Amino acid sequence: TNSTPHLNVDSLKAYIIATWANISTDFIKKSCAAFRHRVDAAIEAKGGYIE
Repeated sequence: TNSTPHLNVDSLKAYIIATWANISTDFIKKSCAAFRHRVDAAIEAKGGYIE
């Protein structure tokens, strides 16, 4: 969400860097696991349409 408006690019960059540094390893693992089936489906479809 954009709950904090940023007045300039430097403010936005600092926010992104701080947020990225606080992402937990568990969150990254769960996100990768949730996305894995989509990658497998795309490979199986040889880049064609997937659900």
